[in-house]
Amino acid sequence: YIVIKNILVKKAVRLATIVFFVLCLYDYISAKTLRIAFVPLLTECIFFIILIVYFFFEKIKQDANEPLFQTFIFWFAVAFLLNFSGNFLLFVYSETSYKEVDFKTNYTIIYSTVTIIKNLLLCIAVTIKENVNTNKNINIAPNDDTLFFNPDKRGSLLT
Repeated sequence: YIVIKNILVKKAVRLATIVFFVLCLYDYISAKTLRIAFVPLLTECIFFIILIVYFFFEKIKQDANEPLFQTFIFWFAVAFLLNFSGNFLLFVYSETSYKEVDFKTNYTIIYSTVTIIKNLLLCIAVTIKENVNTNKNINIAPNDDTLFFNPDKRGSLLT
């Protein structure tokens, strides 16, 4: 949400948060038995997948001073895109196959694989060193004035 530039999309995210809360509340109240809330989980995954894909769309449209894959936010977004995509497929699998004999084993393998890859991508994101100054043509000192950096020595130059 913070890195999204489009104001209309930001307003839609705020509205979607309220709608999602109402959906979760409705799902909780309407549940007759204790069960996993697949509808809110699937909705959450779809929402974040769409939001991350939109984030990439915005990044591709921007002029880049450095390659996108050399930024922290890229690897962070890729990690969570993989996480939400994998969990979406895992929840769909869980809803349709929970009565199978090998369900727990398959669930553990899928969940562990998605989580380990997400964590590895987050580790890559943390190790990325970004340039603090994205515009390398900025001149800090106006007209290369050396007095700009040493204002105390101004009096000594006049004598």
